[in-house]
Amino acid sequence: MRKVHLLATAVICALLFGLAVPHSRTQAADHWTGQYYKNRYLSGAPAATRDDGVITFNFGDGPPMEGFPSDNFSIRWTRRDYFEAKPYMFGVCSDDGARVYVDGVLIINDWNNHEYGEWQVAERRMTAGEHTVVVEYYEATGNARIQAGHEPKFTPTPEKTATKGPSPTPTKTFTPRPTRTPNIYGTAGVKPTAFRPPPTLMPSLAPGGGEAGDVTVTPEVNQIISEIDPKRFVWRGFPGPAVGQGGPGDSHYYIKNRNSKPNFEAMWNVIPNQSGYYDVYAYIPDSPRATESALYQIFHASQLSPGILIDQAAQPEQWVLLGNYYFAGGQTGQYIHLSNQTEEETATRDILLDAVMTIYTP
Repeated sequence: MRKVHLLATAVICALLFGLAVPHSRTQAADHWTGQYYKNRYLSGAPAATRDDGVITFNFGDGPPMEGFPSDNFSIRWTRRDYFEAKPYMFGVCSDDGARVYVDGVLIINDWNNHEYGEWQVAERRMTAGEHTVVVEYYEATGNARIQAGHEPKFTPTPEKTATKGPSPTPTKTFTPRPTRTPNIYGTAGVKPTAFRPPPTLMPSLAPGGGEAGDVTVTPEVNQIISEIDPKRFVWRGFPGPAVGQGGPGDSHYYIKNRNSKPNFEAMWNVIPNQSGYYDVYAYIPDSPRATESALYQIFHASQLSPGILIDQAAQPEQWVLLGNYYFAGGQTGQYIHLSNQTEEETATRDILLDAVMTIYTP
């Protein structure tokens, strides 16, 4: 099986983030019961059973847990949830096979050897009450990865016909989240008004190394963090991001926007070896559906920046400056954050996710 780069996540993703589950439920379930088998056929008694909060795993070339083989294993996850009387979306993305049952009925069948990258999604109208969901998975050889879950289907609100009235309804004001404004070392406004041109990237530049114009990019100081880096880029959400064409690596990710509470977020982890101020850039690929209000935030030196609103639609194929920030050298837990909440109507725009770059500014 070929090593894949699409939709890169790490096991840490399951620890830091949780896959979205039904928004309205009773105490029917708060976890999946995972039964782990030392064969690829779910046959015999499970060799181990444990509770898994979410089904978001990247086992890579290793075993799912200690004492298991790295290849030819299988897992069956079961949970009983409360559903409302409405349509729900069920989805799974895996390497290798996976299938999904609802109340014993097979609704997704992707039970074959394949690489990770294509979401299999099924819509099902649920009745109010508790229902049992089962996700089955097997790993043949090579990389082993799976993400699965379900959530209510989003239905756009119909446009209302304009009617005469005493006064128009005020337009809602978009409020970035989180709303707290801490004392920060870096300098970044709510909406940047000036941009410092980034160094010109050489075609041969690889993430974390190479040269960029007259600035030497090294892992010790300046860095490019790719969206396909499984250790430096993590995300949560359901379904996961789709893959688009274009960007420094000839591809990028994108996710549908939401006007209300976000159900997807991504982090690029920044770990510079040297303390100091850094220009932080995000690459914006070209897309006809790009959002006009991507909200970035920078967590640096134990401080959270205000929201940085970027019009991705207006700046295609450019490195856009998010600001200048002080990062503590060697300190983990510093990151660039982006969710899928925007001020546009839900599911009308795409939030674009591509590489980010930090340039030391002594």
